[in-house]
Amino acid sequence: MEKFTTYRDKGTGISPFMPISAPDGDNAFKTYILKPATFIIKLPFFLISSLILTLSSIIFPAALFKVLVRWYIYTFFNISSVEYLADGVRKSNKKAIDACRPQEKDTVLVNFSSPLDPWILYLISNSRRAEFYSVDSHGNLFKVGGPFDASIFAVSHPCISAESNSVCKTVDSNEKTANFVFVEGTTTNNRSIMPFPKGFDPSKISGNAECKVVSLKLHPTSCLTTPIPQSPILFVYQNLSQIHLNGRYKLKSFLMKHSDLVEAKIRESLSNYGKLKLLGEYLDLEKKAKFIAERTSKLGGGRRKRD
Repeated sequence: MEKFTTYRDKGTGISPFMPISAPDGDNAFKTYILKPATFIIKLPFFLISSLILTLSSIIFPAALFKVLVRWYIYTFFNISSVEYLADGVRKSNKKAIDACRPQEKDTVLVNFSSPLDPWILYLISNSRRAEFYSVDSHGNLFKVGGPFDASIFAVSHPCISAESNSVCKTVDSNEKTANFVFVEGTTTNNRSIMPFPKGFDPSKISGNAECKVVSLKLHPTSCLTTPIPQSPILFVYQNLSQIHLNGRYKLKSFLMKHSDLVEAKIRESLSNYGKLKLLGEYLDLEKKAKFIAERTSKLGGGRRKRD
């Protein structure tokens, strides 16, 4: 939308907070008949499976729980493939790639675009548990929680100032947990990498000698990404009403020494050699909050005028 050009990056022309529309659009039959019918058919199976998954997280061991999570994500959120690669390792060398997966006690820096990201990161890890962290606009590291908490965070407003009881200086060093940090502090539409919040020093969040950086690229961005807040129910509807099984994740891991943990090098790795564009300093968490407020105001005003 032209009226939101002030929230477009001056160097790349990318508007990272703008929701992406489906490339072919939806006709009236698809929007009002086919999609609702597909949703209604899938909904009972989704609800029963969600209950089973919740109970299994308490009863089953982590390995079996991961199998169920994988089936659940692939079935109801239309994921057809998840590809995990490691920088400098041949695609055919599966053993070496598996050794580069996030491990227990690892600190992993990631970009963030979708409520599914936390679950995909959990699935590709060799860890029994996963914990997620983010950064507020003042550069404070804070704990988000497990994959479900991180999914809710993906559809929430950006955190300008984290609550004091959630702020922490470093990630937890629990031996059974892989720790993932959303270094941009919020979700985008998966076309770019935002600058990190001012005051955030990635080198201070972990005592490990090395850190992993994992770049996530997904498709299609229209129904999987949540660059602005929305209802979790809407996200579920958008995915359950899909007919095509065409969701794809491509992840690539980069290993960085602790001494190399500076913003420029981390963002370069997150971009995966330019597959995601690097944004300038102008677009940050506070700009996203202003974008959301302005977009809500203008769209709401437009509806009132039509009424």
